[in-house]
Order: sequence, then C-alpha cells, then structure tokens
Amino acid sequence: MRPWPFDTPYPALAGWLTTDITMSAGQPLILADFDTLKAHPLLSTAVSKLRWGHNHLATLEVSVTEAFAGPEYNARLRADRDTESGDHIFKIASVPDLTDFTDDIVNEVFDVAGNYRAALDKMAWKLVLSANGGVAPDPRGVKFPICDYPQQWIDAGRARNQFDPAHCGFIEEFQPYHGVNELADSWHGTYIHPLTMLQSLTNEAKHQDDWPVILPGANTGIGRNALPVDFDEYLAMAVEFLPQPLGGIGQPMEEGNEVIRLRLYPGADENIEDAGRLTPVIAFAEGRRIIDTLQRIERYVHFVLSEFARQFP
Repeated sequence: MRPWPFDTPYPALAGWLTTDITMSAGQPLILADFDTLKAHPLLSTAVSKLRWGHNHLATLEVSVTEAFAGPEYNARLRADRDTESGDHIFKIASVPDLTDFTDDIVNEVFDVAGNYRAALDKMAWKLVLSANGGVAPDPRGVKFPICDYPQQWIDAGRARNQFDPAHCGFIEEFQPYHGVNELADSWHGTYIHPLTMLQSLTNEAKHQDDWPVILPGANTGIGRNALPVDFDEYLAMAVEFLPQPLGGIGQPMEEGNEVIRLRLYPGADENIEDAGRLTPVIAFAEGRRIIDTLQRIERYVHFVLSEFARQFP
C-alpha cells in the first residue's frame, strides 16, 4: 500500500462550474490604457474614478478568493450511495454563515459601482464645460444619461441639451436601448446591459434586498473520508472523476441540494458525513456573479472612455 504523498483534507477536485453564461460574438472592446486616457484633457478626472474602482475591485476579488480558499466559508457535503446506480450522491449538508462577510461585500460593491458611475458623470461634466465656455448652464442637471428606452433619452433633455451636439450623439450610441449593439459581450442570467446594471446598483443603495445570493461555486473538493487510504487505489479510481456539471448552478445554495454524483472506490462507506466541501459564489439576483458582473461593467465604462478618446482626440 502506498500512502498519500500529501496531507490535505479535501484533495480531489471532482468537478467544476458549468456556468449558465451567455456569450455574444461581435466587435471586441478595444481599451486604451489608463495613462493614455488620463492625458486627454476631458477625461482626466473620469479616468481617476475608473482607476480607483478598478483597483478596489481587484482588491475585492483577492479578498473573496482568499476567504473561500479555506473550509470555514465552504459548504459541507455528505454522500450517500445510490442503490440503483452504485454512485454516491453528494448533497449539501450545511451552508456556512456568510452574513458578516456578505455585509462587507455589499458595501464594497456599492463603492466600486459608485466609482464607475462617477467616471461617466465626471466625463459628462467636462463635456458640458467644454461646450459652454467653462460654465455649466444647469450644474445640477449635468450627468451621463443612462436610458433603457428611447423615450427616456428624449425625456433626458435637462442633461442632453447641455452637451455639444457631437458629444451628445456620441453618448447616445452607448445607451442601453441599443442592446448588445454588435459588441462582444457575455453575461449571466437574462440579458441586462452593463450600464443598466450599473444604474441599478448606484440607485438601489438604500433599498437593496434581493442580493447577495449564495450559489454553488467553482468546484467540489472530495474529502479523505470518501477516498481510499491507498494512494494507488485512488489513482485507479480517479479516472471516474470525469468533468461534469455541478448541480444547482444559478440556484441559491441550500441544505439538501444535490451537487454531484461520483463512482467511489468499492470499499467506500454507504453514508459519508464529511464527504467534501463546496466553494460558494456570491451573486446578484438571477445568478449574476458579483465579481464577473462588476468586471463587465468596468470594461464597458472603460470602453466608453476609450472610444471617446479615439473619436475626439
């Protein structure tokens, strides 16, 4: 018998996320680097906000990754042998209490999204000043309009009419009512335009109640209790650990939910209490993963600034 060459409690990855992501082919978003954009006289303050949001999101992503690297914030799995198939069915036995952690995440999300929104509004302010001799006709009405319907754009005259016509036309091209607009994009859940999502996040800080949602996440770590003592025996059975979707993708993580089915070694116990761990994913409503969604919003805001620098050098 050969002992295991390493001592970790959940050494075998049995599967990984098969996501519900939708991808749209189209023109890639060509992004100028921050330093180049910051040199543009009408974009410097906008880029500062975008860069701040970018750095804050990178820190948030690291924090989430590190938090879920250990077992404390992972769901515990149990496994029971199915008499018909002979496979073990892995189900969620307990869900970690993430209340304090997710409260912090919510505040971080609002901060990141607020900086992306501010980047667009800072750009709008500079454009209005450039069109009106350095003085905004209606300072309180200055903003980057975000409109889901053409009528909303028409109704946004207070902001719209302060722009130079060429700049106004430019901003109109990026309105959510144009949809994907032949741009490469990807999203979770039903389609929502990146700017619509941004507006939702920056408007709902006082009444957010449908997120965060805790979803089954990136992979399942199979515990030593579900694996043979002999490492060679494990290697022989590992070929059965074929890539397969995890159950419950896009649905809230709840006790009793089936996660995955695996054929374990012949001597495995019928019922295994601590059979593995499942990494959670923190998401918005409809399974929109928070980090992915914020990165998508950031790319779009970055694209707006990059396109402006290209069209109005």
